Amino acid sequence: MVPGSDGPISTWEEALHFCETYGYPAILKAAYGGGGRGMRIVTNKEVCSRCSRLLIEIEVPQCLLVYQMS
Repeated sequence: MVPGSDGPISTWEEALHFCETYGYPAILKAAYGGGGRGMRIVTNKEVCSRCSRLLIEIEVPQCLLVYQMS
């Protein structure tokens, strides 16, 4: 089973906490629809911060899930 957030996240700190708990790489994606647009691969803390802020503040506020990739 692939770990994921328990539900939508609303801050980049939540995304960072998930990534630091489960490891990199991870995927940030819209929780509700979007057809794959806006999916971001996160490979480290700096990328997590940049991608999650972009998605939360600009594209899909309050609607993200994070999945750890193996």
